[in-house]
Amino acid sequence: MQDVAIVGAGELGANLAHVLASRDVVASIRLIDGAGSVAAGKALDIMQASPIAPFTTTVSGATDISYAAGSTIVVIADRVGHGEWQGDRPLCRGITTGADRARHR
Repeated sequence: MQDVAIVGAGELGANLAHVLASRDVVASIRLIDGAGSVAAGKALDIMQASPIAPFTTTVSGATDISYAAGSTIVVIADRVGHGEWQGDRPLCRGITTGADRARHR
């Protein structure tokens, strides 16, 4: 089975973690969010639902992005920066698009 890291424990990230856990399709889920203990709290909520909707997936939370290291799949479920994402800008710093690389040649 695979390990999944979800960056962003907001509504989208937490719901995705809950659905993946309840379907028992991955071994572990790591919720990561820099906003205090939000990820750990939501991971605890999901784990406490396991007696009601039985699943064996382990869900944990952290604030440090390095917690995603070693995951088979990393999902970005959080905005970087402010406002709505515009398709011409990269989602994360350090990631460039093909158009960006062509401009710098």
